[in-house]
Amino acid sequence: MARLTGTQGTATVDKMVGGAPTTPTLILGVTNWSIDYVGSTAETTGMDDSGVKSFLPTTTEWSGSFEGHWESTAAPYFPTAATGMMPGQSGTITLVASDGTTTVTCAGETVYTGLSLTTPSDGTFDYTFSFQGTGALSIT
Repeated sequence: MARLTGTQGTATVDKMVGGAPTTPTLILGVTNWSIDYVGSTAETTGMDDSGVKSFLPTTTEWSGSFEGHWESTAAPYFPTAATGMMPGQSGTITLVASDGTTTVTCAGETVYTGLSLTTPSDGTFDYTFSFQGTGALSIT
């Protein structure tokens, strides 16, 4: 069984200017990304269902985050106002998992929801960036 590693994965963002995406920006230092894609349901259980619950699908939503090491020598290729990635801003995000042979790409329009910065005394200055999808998530 072959397994996919993320050794050559990437995170790319486009900020929105006047409702249109700009040139994609590759975010440097990314060490991990994740997407949560979930569906909601509406309960339709009636008294005639013999005590067994039933549901119908309703809506889907997706959100995620990526984290990495802050890249101080290659501004603006990290989450900042220059890349259009401050919380409350919107844009397009493309996350790629690749081992050089097989590639999985997740992409969609997002609202950026959070930026966390961490700087331990014995480690690197790192960031975690979170986003909420708006519209469909493309997984190819």
